[in-house]
Amino acid sequence: MGFFMKKILLTAAVFLFGAVVGCGLTFLAYIYELDIPLLPSSYPNADETAQTHILDDSVEVLSLLKERNFKELAKYIHPEKGVIFTPYSTVLPDSDQVFTADLIKGFQDDTNLYIWGTADGSGDPISMTPTQYFDRYVFDRNYVNAPVVGINTVMRQGNSLENVIEAFPGAEFVEFHYPGSDENSQFDWSSLKIVFENYNGSRKIIALIHSEWTI
Repeated sequence: MGFFMKKILLTAAVFLFGAVVGCGLTFLAYIYELDIPLLPSSYPNADETAQTHILDDSVEVLSLLKERNFKELAKYIHPEKGVIFTPYSTVLPDSDQVFTADLIKGFQDDTNLYIWGTADGSGDPISMTPTQYFDRYVFDRNYVNAPVVGINTVMRQGNSLENVIEAFPGAEFVEFHYPGSDENSQFDWSSLKIVFENYNGSRKIIALIHSEWTI
């Protein structure tokens, strides 16, 4: 099933279950994947139109990430807070890398090595250029075709703490999720969360959170 068909299903689910956001999203997830564990939303109910719009914004951001169109992506970045990059679910504001919109514009040509966190398992520093990091910890899979999509709902939790709600109180997020495969005992699941915050009436990105199975 293509992403745009899934978008239709998501919109329908939002309108049918908009009064109970958590239940509506759970129903949607089960349309795509019947046996993955889901976590209930901790966010208050949002109106139907707002949920449709945040999905539209997320789809646009995903297309820019896929194309590595950093100049256009910069227009979505929060102009004051910038965007925080988290490689393994747990947001660490004091150590995760934060980049301004102006710095994002130059990511394609930036050959500097940055420390993005600590690699799971080895404990080694994640020392990568921006494009290397994007390939491994942002768009490591084609999330445009992700089979499970949740709005303000964490779709899967592994060994790493899922603290997006605590780290960004009052923000909104969309999670694009690939469930794990049976042949790999479900360990190959992954997600990308796009976190938005309102800025002068516009929705701006404040975080890109990658999640996967960790030791």
